[in-house]
Amino acid sequence: MAALENLEISVPDLPTQKRIVELDALARREGQLLRQLAARREELVSAILGDAAKSADQKEIA
Repeated sequence: MAALENLEISVPDLPTQKRIVELDALARREGQLLRQLAARREELVSAILGDAAKSADQKEIA
């Protein structure tokens, strides 16, 4: 335990810490936007395929 008490840990200066926090926030936002984009893409693909299936069904009926 004494080894941990004597362990020196360097801490970045305040401007560097702020940049790290900003980068983390940007990375989180990027992840959020990518998840939203993937969900929207899935919705659009489903809608396009659904429309194509309905169109094919209507052609068979006619």
